[in-house]
Amino acid sequence: MKKIVSSLSAIIFCANVFAQIYIAKTCEISFFSKTAVEDIAAVNKSTKPMLNTATGDIQMKIAMTGFVFEKPLMQEHFNENNVESEKFPVATFKGKINEKVDYTKDGDYKVTVTGKLNLHGVEKDKTIDGLVSVKGAVISISTSFKIKFADHNVVIPRLYSGIIPEDTDVKLDATLEKYLTSPKVKIGMTKDEVVKIMGQPDKINETVTKGGKTELLFYNKTTINIDVNGKVDYINNDSK
Repeated sequence: MKKIVSSLSAIIFCANVFAQIYIAKTCEISFFSKTAVEDIAAVNKSTKPMLNTATGDIQMKIAMTGFVFEKPLMQEHFNENNVESEKFPVATFKGKINEKVDYTKDGDYKVTVTGKLNLHGVEKDKTIDGLVSVKGAVISISTSFKIKFADHNVVIPRLYSGIIPEDTDVKLDATLEKYLTSPKVKIGMTKDEVVKIMGQPDKINETVTKGGKTELLFYNKTTINIDVNGKVDYINNDSK
């Protein structure tokens, strides 16, 4: 009985954990620096921030090559000379929302987020202002802040010294939805349970032995073996 209760508690715990995780459906990170020669601006739409509504933890990984500039040459200089994307391919932020947000109630909540920004291989503590908006099952987050190049050892070429400012304005706007995990076939499942998850197989090979009948179910690149007891005892996923 204790084992059953423990198992049920574990299942409920896991379900609650996933129910509290939100991941970005859309996200736009941009930066802008005004210069005497020409403005420097880029947009990244490939980042997927994650938020745990139970703890307020928020984190994201930003691919530096994901920033798109209007001029290809400017993008090349950014990746090769400024942030050295080959050497430091991603920037990361891990932080925590300091204020209490009622995610069950629609509304706008002004917040501050304290965490660590790792850019160009240099990690710095950072606290930024932001806005969390709740509307039904969708959570939106937005913020704007400055990043000083010197804080992360991002070098501005001498040729542009005095022309390019010492910092840049960063903006982030994202909409997040609940992170739902798809059910997966596991060892010990019945054939009916497999079909409920995977649908009808493309092909079935049956083998009859003295011990009983086994079935091999074929799904695209996945094969699943059903043993003589009618349970999954082997799964092969060839994703190559």
